[in-house]
Amino acid sequence: MRDRWLIGIFVALVALPIPLDRLLGAAGVEMPGRSFARSLGAIHWHDDLRDGAAGRKLENRLMNGSTVGRWLTVKYSELSYLAFRRTPQGIRVGRDDWLFVPGRVNDRPERHWERLVRENVRTIAGVESEGRGRGGRLLVGIVPNRGRLNPQRAYRSGRMPEARRRFLPDLVAALRERGVDAVSLEEPLRALQSEGREAVYSDDHHWTSSGAERGANVLAARVEPRRAGLPRPVPYDPTWDLQAPSPGSLIRKLGFAPGSALEAAFRGVEPRLVFEERDGELGWSESCATYWTTSFGDLGSPYVFADTLGCPVRIGLVRGQGSAAAPLVDLARLREVRPDLDGHPIVWEIPEYHLVSPAGARPGYVDELAPFLAGAP
Repeated sequence: MRDRWLIGIFVALVALPIPLDRLLGAAGVEMPGRSFARSLGAIHWHDDLRDGAAGRKLENRLMNGSTVGRWLTVKYSELSYLAFRRTPQGIRVGRDDWLFVPGRVNDRPERHWERLVRENVRTIAGVESEGRGRGGRLLVGIVPNRGRLNPQRAYRSGRMPEARRRFLPDLVAALRERGVDAVSLEEPLRALQSEGREAVYSDDHHWTSSGAERGANVLAARVEPRRAGLPRPVPYDPTWDLQAPSPGSLIRKLGFAPGSALEAAFRGVEPRLVFEERDGELGWSESCATYWTTSFGDLGSPYVFADTLGCPVRIGLVRGQGSAAAPLVDLARLREVRPDLDGHPIVWEIPEYHLVSPAGARPGYVDELAPFLAGAP
């Protein structure tokens, strides 16, 4: 009899969210939870089972698919952090309450980094060869990871693991050996920090507008544009938003209640440049340079670059699609250019984390680039 009572109580507790959700919804009560379910997308059983992600996705849907479930998830996340300093969503809390994605600060064996250098050089050199074959001149500017710029905040030892530290300088050196003009923006951004300005957000993987401004100026100084016959464009007139939150904050992944004091402790705010995007797209012959960028460009780097050069710039801004996306969009057009580009500068701004994750300029995009690099129309 006692077992039956225990089973009944257990079933009642498990089923309780169902009537509570309906009652709370009817009463218009909002619980301090945050739903992740919408961002999960469909569960692809074949791929997700193979990758071991189906269980996590299903668990998140069950926990966050209801008002009560979200509230319980929030309470679990907050208690877990307060008691054990653990974040259930897999975010590493560094010094000064800076947030990091573990995969972007963890170390890997040396052979892993050597392989990444080879794969990235293959892709980037292929793009450079394509542009050079039409008369273009490619400059690659690599935006360092936040952990590289802030090892004292990202690592318990205060130092980046040696094999990972060497990845960026080794990549730049290997690109130069292949004839690619490449520059790491690590030192200019570190100098910016020494001036009391943050080059990157504390709660986000992007650089700040201050970092974007410094990086764009460094890249513009290395470019020799052909201005002859081109009109001087109307300057961009950006405004500084002094209270703009980071555009891709990691705070959501902590799982804390939105707007709570615990969540606010991690929220970083840096002044952000706000530009008005212009309609229309310049042709190759109508511009003095081209600037390829991903969502990092939203912080202002291509617009600062154009203003610094003082001539029309083609801006290839592909938001959130990985480093090779902008070149992929342009390479087909590049083959149609007549006459040749005649020294047209092409700047390719690449975040380092795109080069060390599957979303970047390595496998996956290599296959998509292959038809262009092989000479297909």
